[in-house]
Amino acid sequence: MNKKPYMLPEPELADLLNLRASQLSFPAFAYVAKRVLEYVGIECVELKGRRFFRGRTPLGGFDMEGFEETEAGRLRVLIQLKRYHRAVDRRFIDELRGTIFRYAAPCGIIITTTSFTVPARDAAASYPGRPIRVMDGCELGRIMLEARIGVTTSIDPITGENFLTFDEAAFERLEDYCELLYNNHHKGRS
Repeated sequence: MNKKPYMLPEPELADLLNLRASQLSFPAFAYVAKRVLEYVGIECVELKGRRFFRGRTPLGGFDMEGFEETEAGRLRVLIQLKRYHRAVDRRFIDELRGTIFRYAAPCGIIITTTSFTVPARDAAASYPGRPIRVMDGCELGRIMLEARIGVTTSIDPITGENFLTFDEAAFERLEDYCELLYNNHHKGRS
């Protein structure tokens, strides 16, 4: 097999994208999450509450909000983001479920760069009246690859075939952009 060293199989490329997403600042990760959500059909995704720091959100329980078109109409979706280095446990599912009740939202999504514990997955699936979709790091990386987030198309100089490569420069530009927004947001504040 004539495999080029700069070409990664798609599953490995998706894993690399997820790993890089886990290293992003919160604003950059939120931007990636927004793009991923838009790719899967969630519209008008906006960051709510916290923007440039870690910890609790002023709204309590969700980081982003979006809308999904369904046969029943346009549904509000509350989204929680978790850049963790450990599995997300049931506590966060329960927290988001309470939040979607408090804000009268019909559903929620939790996106993580890691995985979910079995009790967390069970809790997410256990209440169909207020469903919570869980998107783990594997799914996040796969969708990033499908949506062409953090990859670029290259051409093999010998065969002329197109292939995808990891694009570190795209992540660096995103971090620079988010830092610029942060600095402009805090200009003149002490």
